Amino acid sequence: MKKKLVAAIMLGLIAVSAGASVSAADVTLVLAEENAEDSLSGKVANYFKEQVNELTDGAVDIDIQCSKVLGSETEILDGMLAQAGTVDIERITTSRLTNYSCPKTASLGLPYLFESRDHFWAVAESELKDEIFDEISTLGVTGLSFYEEGFRSFFFKDAVTDVADIAGKKIRVADDPIMRGIVEGLGGSPTVISSGELYTSLQSGVVDGAEQPLSPYELNAFYEVAPNVILDEHTLGNAVYIISDLAKSKLTDEQFAAVQEAAQKAQEFNKEQSAQTDEDCMKSLADKGAVFTEVEDKTPYKEAVADVITENTKGIEDFYQAVVDLAK
Repeated sequence: MKKKLVAAIMLGLIAVSAGASVSAADVTLVLAEENAEDSLSGKVANYFKEQVNELTDGAVDIDIQCSKVLGSETEILDGMLAQAGTVDIERITTSRLTNYSCPKTASLGLPYLFESRDHFWAVAESELKDEIFDEISTLGVTGLSFYEEGFRSFFFKDAVTDVADIAGKKIRVADDPIMRGIVEGLGGSPTVISSGELYTSLQSGVVDGAEQPLSPYELNAFYEVAPNVILDEHTLGNAVYIISDLAKSKLTDEQFAAVQEAAQKAQEFNKEQSAQTDEDCMKSLADKGAVFTEVEDKTPYKEAVADVITENTKGIEDFYQAVVDLAK
């Protein structure tokens, strides 16, 4: 009797173990996110993870690695293009693709292009999306969805009220050809510094200012050392989520379709959250001492960076004009 009881218990344990293995993810994909988990992009990444889990019944898991722990955007992209397998999915800023033979995609980061968030989403949801994703596919990755985090503006230690005040200022930029060109066009001195060193660089005077959307500006407490924000809104911060060909090969057709659907759901979540995030940031930043200067006439700014636009739209003039026209 005792032997039968032991056997029954063992069979039960085996059944439980088998059930656990079935419920475990069949595939784990690593998603690299440059920002912190509590940032807007971190929240979008987590929403994407939840949707993938739901749509695949737990068969595909997304392992999110935030705060540059796996490297910068371009370092991660290089690894994905080499099919290194360390990262499967990345959110890559469009302007970072300037040096990757993706001029159409990179042009979405050009200055004073988008008149509003609605303008950007009109592009992302139009037939131009196919041209962008086709261009990206030549690298060995597939575009999944678009992302935006609000307009980027400059902020400084000292008061800056118009374009003339930017001349001679040392301004932190990412290692991004378009952003360097914008700062140079406005008369500033672009200084490449990692985002992790920006707070102390502002504090010590290594740089006079920088530029970001409002959400990371607040999240990183830059208002403490550079409280003067000039709302020139030179670019709309935007990116694309991409998945490597190697990662796609790990998935069944049904699983990849679920990942694509989850990415679209995350895009809608981002679209809903971004505008509200900016509105909340404006209110809380004002309470924390940030001083905002509105730019009523952007004409001097646009004229100063005209060469950046001309240089980066050679050969894609029709595409760029189509993007501009969608504002109408």
